[in-house]
Amino acid sequence: MLTRREFIGNSIGLMAAAGTIPAFLGRTCLAVGGRAANDRVLVVIQLSGGNDGLNTVVPYADDIYYNVRPKLAIQRASIVRLTDEVGLHPSLQPFQELYEDGSLAIVQGVGYPNPDRSHFRSMEVWHSGVADGYSSSGWLGRLFDHTCSNGHLPESCTPTLGITVDKTLSPAFTGNSAIGIALDDPERFYRMTRLSGAADVTGDMTGTSNLDFLRRTAMNAQVSADVVRRAADRANSTAEYPSTPFARSLQLIAKLIAGGMDTRVYYTSISGFDTHANQPGRHAQLLKTLADGVAAFNKDLRTNGQADRVLGVTFSEFGRRVNENGSRGTDHGQAAPMFLFGAPVRPGIIGAQPSLADLDRGDLRYHTDFRQVYATVIEKWLQADPLAVLGERFDALPVLG
Repeated sequence: MLTRREFIGNSIGLMAAAGTIPAFLGRTCLAVGGRAANDRVLVVIQLSGGNDGLNTVVPYADDIYYNVRPKLAIQRASIVRLTDEVGLHPSLQPFQELYEDGSLAIVQGVGYPNPDRSHFRSMEVWHSGVADGYSSSGWLGRLFDHTCSNGHLPESCTPTLGITVDKTLSPAFTGNSAIGIALDDPERFYRMTRLSGAADVTGDMTGTSNLDFLRRTAMNAQVSADVVRRAADRANSTAEYPSTPFARSLQLIAKLIAGGMDTRVYYTSISGFDTHANQPGRHAQLLKTLADGVAAFNKDLRTNGQADRVLGVTFSEFGRRVNENGSRGTDHGQAAPMFLFGAPVRPGIIGAQPSLADLDRGDLRYHTDFRQVYATVIEKWLQADPLAVLGERFDALPVLG
């Protein structure tokens, strides 16, 4: 039997199934179309594996940093200096330009209470927005549930309000409203929803709720494919991007934004940040991939007149331990910085660099709950109620004008 959870994870099966949905269900699937050009867009970038925040935003003025990382510390001469105390890894040179241009904010010391060093559990916390328990829904899924009245979708709520640029939907989109699609190529997405002779997937589903969910979600994919394809075709961009999968995902997002999609949240990721061994070269390349991709994306948005509409946020499930290990790497830790980028940000560094002299079992202590960032984005940018989404009140941060 195909469960609801298994089905969510299998976007290819979903797309193949779309052609078999009975015609009467079309009446329950809302028309998808372009939205007004002034609608705000959030782009979430997941740095999978646990990014070493200490070598990303570097406390180069602190001698302890060099003492505990004799092999991994970034040398002062190569650091991209932002203040007299902290600077960026040299691979993040493009971020200095964003910083000086007023388009980059850095939130220091981000984490959550009772942190867990498990990739699975910590990512579950970030996806759900729940740190002191478990939730079957994601924070973005609840955002859409709240905005779209818990499944009773008003006309403005369409399947394409959330897009994961990947083969599977991010768990952060899980919610009652079933809003969100996953794609990495508009043309392939279109073809997959129109495969002829697809098997009727309703045969091995049991229960009305699962069946209705399957039908509605599959119809969403079919209807969305037309709109995504048209939006990508409409976009007129000659911007140059690096030849990395991450940069291509941002290029697609920029096309869909310029092409008039109604999407409010895009989600993409870079993997490989679990740097237990031989970290220097690998981490440098990962940060270069991030910075070069974001720089090209921002330039593209400015060229197309979309920059004021778009806010970007990066996160990783945890940072790394303060001391380097014996394999020229770092192990799972706790607090780490987050980047917010784009024309809407209030630039600067928010919060102090966590102390290297007062550690929590060898880890940096967090001082800013990640849900403060979420609450700020929800309220100040997406103009929704953070309490309804997160279930608690969190103080907003001064990162948006």
